Amino acid sequence: MCSADLCNQSFTFLIVSISSRRCGGAALLQPDREVQVDALRGVAAMCVVAEHAFVSMKPQTVGMFSGPFETQELLQWLTHVVFSGRAAVLLFFVISGYAMKLQWDRQSGDLVPRYFAFLTRRAFRILPAMWAAIITAWIIGWAFSLPLDLSLKTFWQSLAAQSHALNAPLWSIIVEIHCSIALPFVIVLHKRISAIGHAAVFIALLAHLYVTGPLSTGFLVFFYCGVLLHDYGSKALDRMGRGAVPIGIGALFAYCIIPQLWVFPNRFLHPGDVSLYIFLEIIPATIILMLVAGRRVAIVDRALNTRPLAFLGAISYSIYLLNWPITQAWWTSFLQTASPFWDLYYLVQVAFFIGIASINILAAWLLYRSVELPLNRLGRTVADHVEYHSNQWLSPNPPALEKPPKSNRQISALKNTLPTLSR
Repeated sequence: MCSADLCNQSFTFLIVSISSRRCGGAALLQPDREVQVDALRGVAAMCVVAEHAFVSMKPQTVGMFSGPFETQELLQWLTHVVFSGRAAVLLFFVISGYAMKLQWDRQSGDLVPRYFAFLTRRAFRILPAMWAAIITAWIIGWAFSLPLDLSLKTFWQSLAAQSHALNAPLWSIIVEIHCSIALPFVIVLHKRISAIGHAAVFIALLAHLYVTGPLSTGFLVFFYCGVLLHDYGSKALDRMGRGAVPIGIGALFAYCIIPQLWVFPNRFLHPGDVSLYIFLEIIPATIILMLVAGRRVAIVDRALNTRPLAFLGAISYSIYLLNWPITQAWWTSFLQTASPFWDLYYLVQVAFFIGIASINILAAWLLYRSVELPLNRLGRTVADHVEYHSNQWLSPNPPALEKPPKSNRQISALKNTLPTLSR
Protein backbone atom coordinates (compact mmCIF):
# COMPACT_ATOMS: atom_id res chain seq x y z
CA MET A 1 0.00 0.00 0.00
CA CYS A 2 1.43 3.37 -0.96
CA SER A 3 1.81 6.19 1.55
CA ALA A 4 -0.89 8.31 -0.17
CA ASP A 5 -3.45 5.50 0.16
CA LEU A 6 -2.46 4.98 3.77
CA CYS A 7 -2.90 8.72 4.58
CA ASN A 8 -6.25 8.78 2.79
CA GLN A 9 -7.53 5.75 4.70
CA SER A 10 -6.27 7.16 8.00
CA PHE A 11 -8.01 10.50 7.37
CA THR A 12 -11.25 8.71 6.43
CA PHE A 13 -11.06 6.53 9.55
CA LEU A 14 -10.48 9.62 11.71
CA ILE A 15 -13.54 11.45 10.35
CA VAL A 16 -15.82 8.39 10.53
CA SER A 17 -14.68 7.73 14.10
CA ILE A 18 -15.43 11.30 15.18
CA SER A 19 -18.82 11.41 13.51
CA SER A 20 -19.93 7.98 14.67
CA ARG A 21 -19.06 8.88 18.27
CA ARG A 22 -20.78 12.22 17.97
CA CYS A 23 -23.91 10.83 16.37
CA GLY A 24 -24.35 7.89 18.71
CA GLY A 25 -23.25 5.39 16.06
CA ALA A 26 -25.11 6.91 13.12
CA ALA A 27 -23.47 6.75 9.72
CA LEU A 28 -21.50 9.85 8.83
CA LEU A 29 -23.22 10.42 5.51
CA GLN A 30 -26.70 9.64 6.77
CA PRO A 31 -29.07 11.57 4.46
CA ASP A 32 -30.63 13.78 7.13
CA ARG A 33 -31.06 17.52 7.10
CA GLU A 34 -29.19 17.91 10.39
CA VAL A 35 -25.98 16.68 8.82
CA GLN A 36 -26.17 19.41 6.19
CA VAL A 37 -27.01 22.09 8.74
CA ASP A 38 -24.08 21.07 10.91
CA ALA A 39 -21.76 21.13 7.88
CA LEU A 40 -23.03 24.64 7.11
CA ARG A 41 -21.92 25.66 10.57
CA GLY A 42 -18.48 24.26 9.82
CA VAL A 43 -18.25 26.34 6.63
CA ALA A 44 -19.32 29.45 8.55
CA ALA A 45 -16.70 28.77 11.23
CA MET A 46 -13.95 28.62 8.59
CA CYS A 47 -15.22 31.93 7.16
CA VAL A 48 -14.67 33.47 10.59
CA VAL A 49 -11.15 32.04 10.68
CA ALA A 50 -10.43 33.44 7.21
CA GLU A 51 -11.72 36.93 7.95
CA HIS A 52 -9.80 37.14 11.22
CA ALA A 53 -6.66 36.09 9.33
CA PHE A 54 -7.11 38.72 6.64
CA VAL A 55 -8.03 41.43 9.14
CA SER A 56 -4.82 40.68 11.03
CA MET A 57 -2.82 41.24 7.85
CA LYS A 58 -4.62 44.39 6.73
CA PRO A 59 -7.73 45.77 8.46
CA GLN A 60 -10.44 47.33 6.31
CA THR A 61 -10.89 51.09 6.48
CA VAL A 62 -13.76 53.41 5.60
CA GLY A 63 -13.29 54.98 2.18
CA MET A 64 -10.71 52.46 1.00
CA PHE A 65 -11.95 52.95 -2.60
CA SER A 66 -12.04 56.75 -2.44
CA GLY A 67 -8.50 57.18 -3.79
CA PRO A 68 -6.84 55.84 -6.95
CA PHE A 69 -7.89 52.33 -7.89
CA GLU A 70 -5.58 49.64 -6.47
CA THR A 71 -5.83 45.94 -7.29
CA GLN A 72 -4.68 44.99 -3.81
CA GLU A 73 -7.52 46.90 -2.16
CA LEU A 74 -10.08 45.30 -4.47
CA LEU A 75 -8.75 41.80 -3.73
CA GLN A 76 -8.76 42.58 -0.03
CA TRP A 77 -12.37 43.72 -0.14
CA LEU A 78 -13.50 40.73 -2.24
CA THR A 79 -11.84 38.41 0.25
CA HIS A 80 -13.92 39.91 3.03
CA VAL A 81 -17.05 39.54 0.88
CA VAL A 82 -16.43 35.83 0.22
CA PHE A 83 -15.32 35.07 3.79
CA SER A 84 -17.81 37.23 5.62
CA GLY A 85 -17.13 36.60 9.29
CA ARG A 86 -19.68 39.17 10.47
CA ALA A 87 -22.42 37.46 8.50
CA ALA A 88 -21.25 34.00 9.61
CA VAL A 89 -21.78 34.86 13.29
CA LEU A 90 -25.35 36.00 12.59
CA LEU A 91 -25.95 32.78 10.66
CA PHE A 92 -24.70 30.89 13.74
CA PHE A 93 -27.49 32.48 15.76
CA VAL A 94 -30.19 31.36 13.33
CA ILE A 95 -28.74 27.83 13.28
CA SER A 96 -28.67 27.80 17.08
CA GLY A 97 -32.35 28.72 17.25
CA TYR A 98 -33.16 25.94 14.78
CA ALA A 99 -31.05 23.45 16.77
CA MET A 100 -32.56 24.44 20.12
CA LYS A 101 -36.08 24.01 18.75
CA LEU A 102 -35.13 20.48 17.67
CA GLN A 103 -33.69 19.75 21.10
CA TRP A 104 -36.73 21.14 22.90
CA ASP A 105 -39.15 19.08 20.82
CA ARG A 106 -37.22 15.87 21.50
CA GLN A 107 -37.64 16.27 25.25
CA SER A 108 -40.76 15.13 27.06
CA GLY A 109 -42.44 15.64 30.40
CA ASP A 110 -43.80 18.71 32.13
CA LEU A 111 -42.67 22.20 31.25
CA VAL A 112 -40.41 22.93 34.23
CA PRO A 113 -38.50 19.59 34.11
CA ARG A 114 -38.04 20.02 30.37
CA TYR A 115 -36.62 23.49 30.95
CA PHE A 116 -34.18 22.27 33.61
CA ALA A 117 -33.06 19.41 31.38
CA PHE A 118 -32.72 21.77 28.41
CA LEU A 119 -30.52 24.18 30.36
CA THR A 120 -28.44 21.29 31.69
CA ARG A 121 -27.65 20.07 28.19
CA ARG A 122 -26.88 23.58 26.98
CA ALA A 123 -24.59 24.21 29.95
CA PHE A 124 -22.60 21.05 29.30
CA ARG A 125 -22.52 21.88 25.59
CA ILE A 126 -21.32 25.48 25.87
CA LEU A 127 -19.39 26.01 29.11
CA PRO A 128 -16.67 23.31 29.33
CA ALA A 129 -15.30 23.97 25.84
CA MET A 130 -15.54 27.72 26.46
CA TRP A 131 -13.56 27.41 29.70
CA ALA A 132 -10.93 25.25 27.99
CA ALA A 133 -10.60 27.81 25.18
CA ILE A 134 -10.23 30.67 27.69
CA ILE A 135 -7.45 28.83 29.52
CA THR A 136 -5.78 28.09 26.18
CA ALA A 137 -6.03 31.74 25.12
CA TRP A 138 -4.57 32.88 28.44
CA ILE A 139 -1.61 30.48 28.11
CA ILE A 140 -1.02 31.47 24.46
CA GLY A 141 -1.21 35.14 25.41
CA TRP A 142 1.56 34.78 27.99
CA ALA A 143 3.67 32.48 25.79
CA PHE A 144 3.61 34.84 22.77
CA SER A 145 3.32 38.15 24.66
CA LEU A 146 0.12 38.98 22.81
CA PRO A 147 -1.53 42.42 23.15
CA LEU A 148 -4.40 41.00 25.19
CA ASP A 149 -5.70 41.82 28.66
CA LEU A 150 -4.06 38.95 30.56
CA SER A 151 -4.91 40.13 34.07
CA LEU A 152 -6.41 37.67 36.54
CA LYS A 153 -9.51 39.85 36.81
CA THR A 154 -10.18 39.56 33.07
CA PHE A 155 -9.40 35.84 33.21
CA TRP A 156 -12.02 35.18 35.88
CA GLN A 157 -14.53 37.50 34.22
CA SER A 158 -14.08 35.54 31.00
CA LEU A 159 -14.68 32.23 32.79
CA ALA A 160 -17.86 33.75 34.24
CA ALA A 161 -18.97 34.85 30.74
CA GLN A 162 -18.77 38.49 31.76
CA SER A 163 -16.00 39.65 29.40
CA HIS A 164 -14.58 38.86 25.97
CA ALA A 165 -11.41 40.94 26.32
CA LEU A 166 -9.23 37.82 26.49
CA ASN A 167 -10.79 36.08 23.50
CA ALA A 168 -12.78 38.34 21.16
CA PRO A 169 -15.24 35.71 19.76
CA LEU A 170 -16.55 35.08 23.28
CA TRP A 171 -18.97 37.98 22.84
CA SER A 172 -21.17 35.73 20.70
CA ILE A 173 -20.89 32.84 23.19
CA ILE A 174 -22.18 35.19 25.88
CA VAL A 175 -25.10 35.95 23.55
CA GLU A 176 -25.66 32.20 23.11
CA ILE A 177 -25.80 31.67 26.87
CA HIS A 178 -28.32 34.45 27.48
CA CYS A 179 -30.50 33.46 24.52
CA SER A 180 -30.39 29.78 25.58
CA ILE A 181 -31.96 30.83 28.87
CA ALA A 182 -34.62 33.00 27.22
CA LEU A 183 -35.52 31.06 24.06
CA PRO A 184 -37.57 28.25 25.72
CA PHE A 185 -40.03 30.87 26.97
CA VAL A 186 -40.35 32.18 23.41
CA ILE A 187 -40.85 28.62 22.10
CA VAL A 188 -43.63 27.94 24.63
CA LEU A 189 -45.34 31.19 23.62
CA HIS A 190 -44.79 30.34 19.97
CA LYS A 191 -46.76 27.10 20.32
CA ARG A 192 -49.77 28.86 21.81
CA ILE A 193 -50.35 31.65 19.30
CA SER A 194 -51.56 32.01 15.73
CA ALA A 195 -49.73 33.28 12.65
CA ILE A 196 -50.62 36.86 13.62
CA GLY A 197 -49.11 36.18 17.03
CA HIS A 198 -45.90 34.92 15.41
CA ALA A 199 -45.63 38.15 13.45
CA ALA A 200 -46.24 40.15 16.63
CA VAL A 201 -43.50 38.26 18.49
CA PHE A 202 -41.10 38.80 15.57
CA ILE A 203 -41.81 42.56 15.52
CA ALA A 204 -41.44 42.74 19.31
CA LEU A 205 -38.03 41.02 19.10
CA LEU A 206 -36.99 43.40 16.32
CA ALA A 207 -37.93 46.30 18.58
CA HIS A 208 -35.95 44.67 21.39
CA LEU A 209 -32.89 44.52 19.12
CA TYR A 210 -33.39 48.16 18.11
CA VAL A 211 -33.69 49.35 21.72
CA THR A 212 -30.99 47.24 23.36
CA GLY A 213 -28.58 47.05 20.42
CA PRO A 214 -26.40 44.04 19.65
CA LEU A 215 -25.98 42.98 23.28
CA SER A 216 -27.11 39.95 25.27
CA THR A 217 -30.67 38.98 24.30
CA GLY A 218 -30.87 41.64 21.58
CA PHE A 219 -30.03 38.92 19.05
CA LEU A 220 -32.97 36.77 20.16
CA VAL A 221 -34.79 37.66 16.93
CA PHE A 222 -32.22 35.59 14.99
CA PHE A 223 -32.83 32.60 17.24
CA TYR A 224 -36.57 33.04 16.76
CA CYS A 225 -36.06 32.96 12.99
CA GLY A 226 -34.55 29.50 13.51
CA VAL A 227 -37.66 28.47 15.45
CA LEU A 228 -39.96 29.78 12.70
CA LEU A 229 -37.83 28.03 10.10
CA HIS A 230 -38.15 24.72 11.94
CA ASP A 231 -41.95 24.91 11.90
CA TYR A 232 -42.70 26.68 8.61
CA GLY A 233 -39.61 26.30 6.45
CA SER A 234 -41.02 23.42 4.38
CA LYS A 235 -44.23 25.30 3.64
CA ALA A 236 -42.28 28.40 2.60
CA LEU A 237 -40.12 26.34 0.22
CA ASP A 238 -43.20 24.72 -1.30
CA ARG A 239 -44.67 28.14 -2.02
CA MET A 240 -41.40 29.32 -3.59
CA GLY A 241 -41.42 26.35 -5.97
CA ARG A 242 -38.84 26.77 -8.71
CA GLY A 243 -38.07 30.25 -7.52
CA ALA A 244 -36.32 28.89 -4.43
CA VAL A 245 -32.92 28.61 -6.14
CA PRO A 246 -32.88 32.17 -7.60
CA ILE A 247 -34.09 33.52 -4.27
CA GLY A 248 -31.31 31.56 -2.55
CA ILE A 249 -28.66 32.99 -4.88
CA GLY A 250 -29.92 36.51 -4.19
CA ALA A 251 -29.93 35.80 -0.44
CA LEU A 252 -26.35 34.51 -0.58
CA PHE A 253 -25.22 37.63 -2.44
CA ALA A 254 -26.96 39.91 0.07
CA TYR A 255 -25.64 37.84 2.98
CA CYS A 256 -22.03 38.36 1.84
CA ILE A 257 -22.21 41.94 0.55
CA ILE A 258 -24.29 43.71 3.22
CA PRO A 259 -21.69 43.70 6.05
CA GLN A 260 -19.00 45.03 3.66
CA LEU A 261 -20.83 48.04 2.21
CA TRP A 262 -19.56 50.40 4.89
CA VAL A 263 -16.04 50.44 3.42
CA PHE A 264 -17.19 52.61 0.49
CA PRO A 265 -16.65 56.37 0.82
CA ASN A 266 -20.36 57.23 0.73
CA ARG A 267 -21.01 54.82 3.60
CA PHE A 268 -24.06 52.84 2.54
CA LEU A 269 -23.90 51.44 6.06
CA HIS A 270 -22.45 53.83 8.58
CA PRO A 271 -19.73 52.03 10.60
CA GLY A 272 -21.09 53.44 13.83
CA ASP A 273 -24.57 52.11 13.14
CA VAL A 274 -23.87 48.39 13.20
CA SER A 275 -27.53 47.66 13.93
CA LEU A 276 -28.43 48.55 10.34
CA TYR A 277 -26.44 45.74 8.74
CA ILE A 278 -27.58 43.39 11.51
CA PHE A 279 -31.22 44.10 10.67
CA LEU A 280 -30.56 43.64 6.94
CA GLU A 281 -28.90 40.25 7.55
CA ILE A 282 -31.94 38.65 9.21
CA ILE A 283 -33.73 37.61 6.02
CA PRO A 284 -30.70 36.43 3.95
CA ALA A 285 -29.35 34.29 6.80
CA THR A 286 -32.77 32.71 7.34
CA ILE A 287 -33.26 31.94 3.64
CA ILE A 288 -29.82 30.32 3.37
CA LEU A 289 -30.52 28.02 6.31
CA MET A 290 -34.00 27.26 4.95
CA LEU A 291 -32.56 26.05 1.63
CA VAL A 292 -29.89 23.96 3.35
CA ALA A 293 -32.29 22.40 5.88
CA GLY A 294 -34.89 21.85 3.15
CA ARG A 295 -32.27 20.20 0.90
CA ARG A 296 -33.71 21.83 -2.22
CA VAL A 297 -30.38 22.61 -3.97
CA ALA A 298 -28.82 19.33 -5.04
CA ILE A 299 -25.27 20.56 -5.58
CA VAL A 300 -25.20 22.28 -2.17
CA ASP A 301 -26.73 19.24 -0.54
CA ARG A 302 -24.06 16.94 -1.97
CA ALA A 303 -21.25 19.30 -1.04
CA LEU A 304 -22.39 19.64 2.57
CA ASN A 305 -22.75 15.87 2.84
CA THR A 306 -19.07 15.19 2.11
CA ARG A 307 -16.75 13.85 4.79
CA PRO A 308 -14.45 16.91 5.06
CA LEU A 309 -17.37 19.30 5.63
CA ALA A 310 -19.03 16.87 8.03
CA PHE A 311 -15.74 16.80 9.94
CA LEU A 312 -15.61 20.61 10.05
CA GLY A 313 -19.22 20.65 11.23
CA ALA A 314 -18.37 18.30 14.09
CA ILE A 315 -15.53 20.49 15.40
CA SER A 316 -16.98 23.87 14.35
CA TYR A 317 -17.59 25.09 17.91
CA SER A 318 -13.97 24.41 18.89
CA ILE A 319 -12.74 26.05 15.68
CA TYR A 320 -14.68 29.18 16.51
CA LEU A 321 -13.49 29.27 20.13
CA LEU A 322 -9.79 28.86 19.35
CA ASN A 323 -9.37 30.85 16.14
CA TRP A 324 -8.67 34.27 17.68
CA PRO A 325 -5.76 33.42 20.04
CA ILE A 326 -4.24 31.12 17.39
CA THR A 327 -4.49 33.89 14.78
CA GLN A 328 -2.81 36.39 17.08
CA ALA A 329 -0.03 33.97 18.02
CA TRP A 330 0.56 32.96 14.39
CA TRP A 331 0.68 36.60 13.35
CA THR A 332 3.26 37.37 16.03
CA SER A 333 5.53 34.50 14.96
CA PHE A 334 4.83 34.83 11.22
CA LEU A 335 5.55 38.54 10.90
CA GLN A 336 9.34 38.30 11.11
CA THR A 337 9.50 35.27 8.79
CA ALA A 338 7.34 36.86 6.09
CA SER A 339 8.87 40.35 6.15
CA PRO A 340 11.28 39.71 3.20
CA PHE A 341 8.30 38.74 1.01
CA TRP A 342 6.02 41.76 1.52
CA ASP A 343 6.18 42.53 -2.21
CA LEU A 344 4.10 39.37 -2.74
CA TYR A 345 1.58 40.63 -0.22
CA TYR A 346 -1.48 38.64 -1.27
CA LEU A 347 0.44 35.36 -1.56
CA VAL A 348 1.83 35.96 1.92
CA GLN A 349 -1.71 36.53 3.13
CA VAL A 350 -2.90 33.23 1.64
CA ALA A 351 0.03 31.40 3.23
CA PHE A 352 -0.83 33.09 6.53
CA PHE A 353 -4.41 31.82 6.31
CA ILE A 354 -3.36 28.25 5.39
CA GLY A 355 -1.04 28.13 8.40
CA ILE A 356 -3.72 29.44 10.76
CA ALA A 357 -6.41 27.12 9.37
CA SER A 358 -4.20 24.03 9.69
CA ILE A 359 -3.22 24.73 13.29
CA ASN A 360 -6.78 25.76 14.15
CA ILE A 361 -8.31 22.54 12.80
CA LEU A 362 -5.78 20.37 14.65
CA ALA A 363 -6.26 22.25 17.93
CA ALA A 364 -10.05 22.18 17.50
CA TRP A 365 -10.01 18.42 16.93
CA LEU A 366 -8.00 17.93 20.13
CA LEU A 367 -10.41 20.15 22.08
CA TYR A 368 -13.37 18.32 20.58
CA ARG A 369 -12.05 14.87 21.49
CA SER A 370 -10.81 15.78 24.96
CA VAL A 371 -13.57 18.13 26.15
CA GLU A 372 -16.57 18.52 23.86
CA LEU A 373 -17.30 14.87 23.12
CA PRO A 374 -17.06 13.42 26.65
CA LEU A 375 -18.80 16.39 28.27
CA ASN A 376 -21.64 16.31 25.74
CA ARG A 377 -22.22 12.66 26.58
CA LEU A 378 -22.15 13.42 30.28
CA GLY A 379 -24.52 16.34 29.72
CA ARG A 380 -27.07 14.12 28.01
CA THR A 381 -26.95 11.63 30.89
CA VAL A 382 -27.22 14.32 33.56
CA ALA A 383 -30.07 16.04 31.67
CA ASP A 384 -32.01 12.77 31.54
CA HIS A 385 -31.63 12.39 35.31
CA VAL A 386 -32.56 16.02 35.91
CA GLU A 387 -35.72 15.63 33.84
CA TYR A 388 -36.68 12.36 35.51
CA HIS A 389 -36.16 13.51 39.10
CA SER A 390 -37.75 16.91 38.43
CA ASN A 391 -40.89 15.18 37.16
CA GLN A 392 -40.93 12.97 40.25
CA TRP A 393 -40.45 15.90 42.60
CA LEU A 394 -42.85 18.40 40.99
CA SER A 395 -45.74 16.04 40.23
CA PRO A 396 -47.88 15.11 43.26
CA ASN A 397 -49.01 11.94 41.46
CA PRO A 398 -46.22 11.31 38.98
CA PRO A 399 -46.95 8.97 36.09
CA ALA A 400 -45.19 5.66 35.87
CA LEU A 401 -41.97 6.83 34.27
CA GLU A 402 -39.10 4.61 33.43
CA LYS A 403 -35.88 5.38 35.24
CA PRO A 404 -33.34 7.28 33.17
CA PRO A 405 -30.67 5.16 31.51
CA LYS A 406 -27.42 4.79 33.39
CA SER A 407 -25.01 4.56 30.50
CA ASN A 408 -24.44 6.05 27.09
CA ARG A 409 -25.03 2.65 25.54
CA GLN A 410 -28.49 2.51 27.10
CA ILE A 411 -29.17 6.06 25.93
CA SER A 412 -28.21 5.15 22.37
CA ALA A 413 -30.42 2.06 22.50
CA LEU A 414 -33.43 4.05 23.70
CA LYS A 415 -33.04 7.15 21.53
CA ASN A 416 -32.98 7.68 17.82
CA THR A 417 -29.45 7.60 16.46
CA LEU A 418 -29.96 10.67 14.28
CA PRO A 419 -27.05 13.09 14.56
CA THR A 420 -27.78 15.95 16.95
CA LEU A 421 -26.83 19.56 16.33
CA SER A 422 -24.17 20.65 18.73
CA ARG A 423 -25.18 24.25 19.33
